[in-house]
Amino acid sequence: MDAPFIIYGANGYLGAQIARLAVQHGLKPELAGRNKAALTELGKALNLSVTVLPLDDPYRLEQRLKKTAFVFNCAGPFQATAQPLVTACLNTQTHYLDITGELSVFETLLGYDTAAKNNKVMLLPGAGFDVAATDCLALYLSTKIEQPTHLTLAFESQGPATLPPGTQRTAIELLAYGERLRYQGQLIEPQRRFKQKTIDLGSGPKPCLRITWGDAVTAFHSTQILTIENYLSLPVRQQQLVRLSHYASPLFQFAPVRQLAKKLLVTPPPTVEDCQKTQTTVWGEVKNQKGERFSAQLKGPEAGSLWTADIALQMIKKVLTGDTTSGFQTPATAYGADLIIENPAVRRTDLSHSV
Repeated sequence: MDAPFIIYGANGYLGAQIARLAVQHGLKPELAGRNKAALTELGKALNLSVTVLPLDDPYRLEQRLKKTAFVFNCAGPFQATAQPLVTACLNTQTHYLDITGELSVFETLLGYDTAAKNNKVMLLPGAGFDVAATDCLALYLSTKIEQPTHLTLAFESQGPATLPPGTQRTAIELLAYGERLRYQGQLIEPQRRFKQKTIDLGSGPKPCLRITWGDAVTAFHSTQILTIENYLSLPVRQQQLVRLSHYASPLFQFAPVRQLAKKLLVTPPPTVEDCQKTQTTVWGEVKNQKGERFSAQLKGPEAGSLWTADIALQMIKKVLTGDTTSGFQTPATAYGADLIIENPAVRRTDLSHSV
């Protein structure tokens, strides 16, 4: 076995950040992806081995994966990269993790659950802020009242950091898809779009907009709560911009429109200073048919870069010790609700309980 694990897409912004953090903690991953020049440069900087692995060459991919314990996929959009990697992982009994937040990818990988169990392979998508933070909070909340029927999750970013470029590009790709949520156990496209809600995430009421989030698949899998909604705290003006983008979603069915939007809209990665000045709050509430409610929050670092890299490192360390569970897993089903607060930079607080 050449390297204990591979970081695929290591030449991207988040892949490189996770690789650097792994090296700081004494780990020696192999860097892989499709961009030879960028991989070679990063490999030299970190003194790590590099492999160019195109995803359209299954034989070559499997020959490399059979020599490692697991692959950590950082190459988005994941709806294009996850399936070929997962197929190769199943054929070589290699564990698979990624940092996707794409609902369609969670659906696809859930469909491989039986095959993964039969091959003793763990499939763990969402091993970053998306969706580990909300997934762990969801599982925690689900234990606080009897038979919860509704789960509401929300988050907000406080500070100057922007989203990583890859996340921005993926968001543009996903504009072609409609809004989806979990309602009475089913994934649906709601008739009422752009639902607004005022939520107190712990520091006063904030205007929030309902969004499509991976929890519609992952939190349902983790908690079996039948109705799940996700919200993002945004100023009203930004909510209006989100609405406009959704009204234009039919245009985003066309690849040239998506490519043009990426050229015009994607901004450079956040600076280290901006990330350090940014905090993230995650809020959640469960309720049941008796009217009982319980809410709690997480406070942590900037989500898109710092918190994602921290969570990824937590997962990597656990898998390296052999702490794996075969089949489709979420962060919470694999490692429990308290996974998220193993990070000393994250604090969980109970907010309210009403009967």
